Amino acid sequence: MQAEVCTGQSITVHTAWGAIKAPQRYYSYFLHLANAQDGELSTPINGQQPAGENRPTLTWTRPDELLVSSPVSAVIGTEVKAGTYEVWLGLFEPEG
Repeated sequence: MQAEVCTGQSITVHTAWGAIKAPQRYYSYFLHLANAQDGELSTPINGQQPAGENRPTLTWTRPDELLVSSPVSAVIGTEVKAGTYEVWLGLFEPEG
């Protein structure tokens, strides 16, 4: 997915999560912006529990369950130049 962004603009992310197989670790998620000129840039959306603090990934034991998270908002920082970016959303294990 691509989005046009500029400094000071607020972005809001709505996500839904699920796991075919129960995760064996706690995971957090990140949202990064990337383009050819500036590379990968982190946003303030980095390190939150995907489905909220009350549903860490170790509790995702049902493959048929869809977990809808609360919207998360962040302001685009001054280090991000106005332009078009790819939006990268991913999971990581913060302990490792």
